[in-house]
Amino acid sequence: MRITIRSLIVTLFVLAGGLAFNLQAAHADHVITPDEYKLFQEGMRCHHEGDYPEALSCWIPLAETGVAEAQYNVGRMYGYGEGVAQNYVEAYAWFILSARNGRIEGRTALDELKPHMSPAEIARAYERASELEVYAEWPGS
Repeated sequence: MRITIRSLIVTLFVLAGGLAFNLQAAHADHVITPDEYKLFQEGMRCHHEGDYPEALSCWIPLAETGVAEAQYNVGRMYGYGEGVAQNYVEAYAWFILSARNGRIEGRTALDELKPHMSPAEIARAYERASELEVYAEWPGS
């Protein structure tokens, strides 16, 4: 049986969706609010219905504040090319953040995507992840 990157990403996304009740944030002092949870679930609904741009508009603000599941889902959408041009560098950057913030699926996605990227692309992904972290920590972001 041939396993594709697409099928692995889909499998990981399904696992993340099933665990959405246990949202994790990057900063220990940040508690997921009911509004953030509602926004995450709205993103899940939109994604399930195929409204990928709306799913991204729900998840990106959460991902930028360090919600690991949202970071994973945004990475998955970039890796899969859902609602955006497929971009492994951007996907890898979001998976880095998700893994750093405790999401095991983020780590698994990194391991699965890495063989499909050049060392230069991986280096760019780490740079991009650093940019995203700085943005999230910037006052008023």
